[in-house]
Amino acid sequence: TKLVLYCHGTSFEQNLASSWTNPLHIQALWAMNGYITFIPDYFGYGVSSGKVPVYFMKEETVRHQLDFVDQSMAALQSLDIEFLPELHVIGFSQGGHAALSIVEFASRYRIKALSIGSAVSIAGPTSVVENLKFLLEKKEPYSSSGYLTYVLSVYNAYEWKIGSYKIFKSPYWNYVDEFITGQITLRALRDKTPPDIGVFMNPSFVEQIEKPLYQNTFEENSIQLFKSDCPILFVHSRSDEDVPFEMVNAFYEALKKENSTGKISLQIVTGSHNMSGLLGIMNALDFINGIDARDD
Repeated sequence: TKLVLYCHGTSFEQNLASSWTNPLHIQALWAMNGYITFIPDYFGYGVSSGKVPVYFMKEETVRHQLDFVDQSMAALQSLDIEFLPELHVIGFSQGGHAALSIVEFASRYRIKALSIGSAVSIAGPTSVVENLKFLLEKKEPYSSSGYLTYVLSVYNAYEWKIGSYKIFKSPYWNYVDEFITGQITLRALRDKTPPDIGVFMNPSFVEQIEKPLYQNTFEENSIQLFKSDCPILFVHSRSDEDVPFEMVNAFYEALKKENSTGKISLQIVTGSHNMSGLLGIMNALDFINGIDARDD
């Protein structure tokens, strides 16, 4: 039996095991298709919900995801469940970034007793700074503005350690500090973030976003070009309102040039960010089934 790791998208419900809050359980389609499927939560959720999440922090995300896989494989062995030591990695949105991070890591370092069979990034960001600039340039009300307070507060908590007032206007920097210190939930922080980005962002921070202090963090947590023998599929919508198609398409083209195997592909879908997630999961299942059929 082959193994699938599904990296789920952003959830603002830290106290829940967010991988199982979807009543449709569409994330478990691979298990329904006969694969052993792992759906771990990220650090800062579930039993670790009292901690600040490692949101779009590449190294920490890879470590926690692979630790989960390692422990899960040990559990399978203890139950005498046979499996092939090959991992198909799939992710949506934040999870797409996580999936690509794992493949990038695997291309540079050997993963003990495991190889990557394929990877699918569904609406996943590649360049953190380009994605942030795309969002910060929005002039119309943006319903997902909470992503900005989330990722910037996390980077500040772990990396920059500057006053939140340098990033956010009053009273929003107070809410960010309350979230970081555990006085309010991530959901409350999202609910307190208005859809007008200009209302809560400090313009001086926006002007300095490409300065070294910030740029180094963004670069460290962006996906870098890598060489890989495994098939990789990007699924993205041209009208994605959260993750710009142009950014992902440029990375896809660059990755194709970096890898001459012909195993890098792009599937363009229609609709919103979340709709591409639903379509992408179905495409990912077909993609993996196709790889299995070729391998048979």
